[in-house]
Amino acid sequence: MLFGKKKKKGKGFIPLEKVKELKAKNLPDGEIIQALMNEGFSAEEIDQALIQYYNLPKEAEKKEEEKETIAPLFVKLDKYRQILDTLSELKVIIDSLKNSFLTLKKIEGLLKENLSIVEKTIQNFEKKFLKLNSYFLRPASYKEEVEEFFEVKDLETSISQLKSQIEELKAELQSVS
Repeated sequence: MLFGKKKKKGKGFIPLEKVKELKAKNLPDGEIIQALMNEGFSAEEIDQALIQYYNLPKEAEKKEEEKETIAPLFVKLDKYRQILDTLSELKVIIDSLKNSFLTLKKIEGLLKENLSIVEKTIQNFEKKFLKLNSYFLRPASYKEEVEEFFEVKDLETSISQLKSQIEELKAELQSVS
């Protein structure tokens, strides 16, 4: 075969890494091909390397897009400590708010309870008053004088109990704060 084409065997592998090195130097494809042929690579090996090289960036771009959607893996230790400190402060605030809210609920419950005691005491007093009042017969011309101040022992004890419970709750609320 005098005038036939010579088949070059090449080096037997695809020079993808060499293409990457040359592309990193911003060489045009023509110079890369010439450099690879001078090193003894066949045209087929060079073509395959260039094809693989141009297909790589698409995969790298996909990987970069996936990386952007994922949260960062590492956080600076100072920032991490700040976050932990902030979380612990928030936990203390939440616990304090819970305790304050429970104390307010207790105060409200005691207030309702004491109001019902006062109401029952007033009703009992009114019943006793009406019963005593019904025992007396009065002449039609009799005018009854009503004193504005009256003393009720049950009412006073209820009020003193309310005051002591309120003071206890105030002390408890101050200790929680």
